Amino acid sequence: MDDVDRSALTQAVFKKLAADKEFRQRLTARNDEGAHPIVVALRDDAMADVLNQVMIHGGAANVIVPYLNGLVGVSMINGALVSDDDPEVDALDPACTVGVFLERLRMDGPSTYTFPGGVRDSGRAELVAVAG
Repeated sequence: MDDVDRSALTQAVFKKLAADKEFRQRLTARNDEGAHPIVVALRDDAMADVLNQVMIHGGAANVIVPYLNGLVGVSMINGALVSDDDPEVDALDPACTVGVFLERLRMDGPSTYTFPGGVRDSGRAELVAVAG
């Protein structure tokens, strides 16, 4: 999915969700209303922008990103009470891109993250789905 624009990616994501029940079922982030929101992101997007989208959807969303020749889903739940000095928390620069964040998750597995700025910018993230 090289050189994909956001519009084409969004169309590809929703086609995949409609056609692939197994992929859809692996998207586990659920907001307080019981919905499984989808946020489509590009690898070059700033995580601060993605976190804002997650918050718009109630603090939890499944972030879908192009990865290699397919898509990857990241379950994100914002607002976990995380201390900036917790040794098990990845403190990331607010300018961190989605691509860098994905690589951290790929290498480290599910993690708790924080971006300087408090509870609103902290939570849990996990790679949950890959689709070709």
